[in-house]
Amino acid sequence: MGKDINNKLLIQLWKEFLVQNNFSSVEDALEEFLKCCSETINSDINEYKNMLKLANKNVEEESYEEYPPVDSIDALLIKEVYDLEFELMKVEGQLEDAALENGDVAFVDDKDIKRQLRLTNMLGSLYLTQNFYIKAIDCFSLVLKVNPSDKYDVKYKLGKAYLYSDMEEELLKLVKSYDYKKDEALLMLLVSNYITKGDIPLAHYYFECIKLINNKLVEHINASEIPVDLVEKTPKNLKNKLDRVIFAFRTIDQYILTLYHYDYMKYFANNKLPKEEFKKIDRKFNFEKEIFEGIENKIYIFRNNGFYTKDDFAEVNKKDVLKLEGIGEKTILRLIQNGVEFKK
Repeated sequence: MGKDINNKLLIQLWKEFLVQNNFSSVEDALEEFLKCCSETINSDINEYKNMLKLANKNVEEESYEEYPPVDSIDALLIKEVYDLEFELMKVEGQLEDAALENGDVAFVDDKDIKRQLRLTNMLGSLYLTQNFYIKAIDCFSLVLKVNPSDKYDVKYKLGKAYLYSDMEEELLKLVKSYDYKKDEALLMLLVSNYITKGDIPLAHYYFECIKLINNKLVEHINASEIPVDLVEKTPKNLKNKLDRVIFAFRTIDQYILTLYHYDYMKYFANNKLPKEEFKKIDRKFNFEKEIFEGIENKIYIFRNNGFYTKDDFAEVNKKDVLKLEGIGEKTILRLIQNGVEFKK
C-alpha cells in the first residue's frame, strides 16, 4: 500500500506542475519536472517517464501497478510530504480558529495546535526544497497568519518562494512589513529581485543598505572565487555578522549560484553607489506621504525639487520653498500643520 501511495503522490505533484507551468510539449515538461525531483528520485529516471505520460492521458489508477514503484529510500521525501498532508487534512481549520481566539497560536497552551504549526511549517519547507512554490506559499502564509510573531522565521522562506515565483508585489509587501533596513536577508531578497528585473541601480542601492549594517558582506564576497563559496557554510549563530551574511545568501541560493547574480554582487561589493544617487533613491523610497496630506496636488512640485521627507524641508527655510512655482503661504501653513519644520 505504501508504494502505491508514493506513486499516486508523484503523479499528483506532476499534474500540479503542469497546471502551474507552461511548456510547448509534454516531453519538455517531463524533463523539467524530473530535474525538480532529482533529489527524490535517485534510481533510473526513465522508469518514471512512461508512468507520468500515462497519468497525463488520464489512465485509471490501477495501471500504476504496471510500472516500478518509487524506491522506498528514494521516496522518503515524497512519503513525508504525503504523511504531513494527510495529517494536516484531518485537522484543517483548527489553526485559524485558535488564532482567531488567541491572536497568536505560538502562545496557546495546546500541544496539538503547536504541533500543527510545526507540521505546516515543515510541509512548506518540503515543498520549497522541491520547487513547488505555490504550495509552499500556501503553507508559509498560513503559518505567518496564525503566528504573526514568526517563531520559526517563516518570513524568509515565504519571501524566497515569492522571489522564485516572480511574485514581486507580494514580495515587496512582505519585506516592507518588517524593519527590513536592519535585516540582511530581507534586503538580499530585494537585491536579487531587482537584479532579476534588470533594475540594477535599485539592486545596487539595497546592496549598499546591507553594507551599511554589516561590514562582513564585502569581505565575504571578495573571499569567494565561485558562487558556491558564498553558501557552502551553514550559519550557526545569527548574532554573528558573518553568519548573518551567509544566511542572507542562502535565502537566495538558487539565484546567487548563477554567475549573472554573482557577477553583479561582486561589482556592487567593490563599487560604491555614488552618494547623490544613493540619496536620490533613498528619498524616493522613503517618501513621507503623510506630510503632504491636504496638499496632494502639490506633491509633484515638491518631488521634482527633491522634497520627499521632513529632513529635506529641515535643510531649507520657508522663503526658499516659497520661491517654488505654485507654492504659496497656505501650502506652507499646511506643511507646518503636518509636522514639517523649516530651517531657521
